[in-house]
Amino acid sequence: MASSSQLKFSSACPRSLVIDPKTRIEHLKTLLLEQYWQFQSVSIEKLIHMYETGELGPLTPGKTIYIRNGELLDREFRLDDISEGFISANDAESAAGNGL
Repeated sequence: MASSSQLKFSSACPRSLVIDPKTRIEHLKTLLLEQYWQFQSVSIEKLIHMYETGELGPLTPGKTIYIRNGELLDREFRLDDISEGFISANDAESAAGNGL
């Protein structure tokens, strides 16, 4: 017997995670103080600059940019990028973790 009521669906995460530029800049600047991230300092500084100038807005799910040696790439990550100082500013879920 079919029910006449409709099923209602909702997102498992009711609110999308959005990281505002100010918070993101603060996080990136703390990374620059850590020895571990020094090999990425040029790319992290580029990312900070993009936030400060408004070139990059709030970090939201689904938005990904790629930076290598301080230069914004117009393509996705490739395996050979790893050895070339590559970083990505991934969607908000990834950025909220320990990485960039």
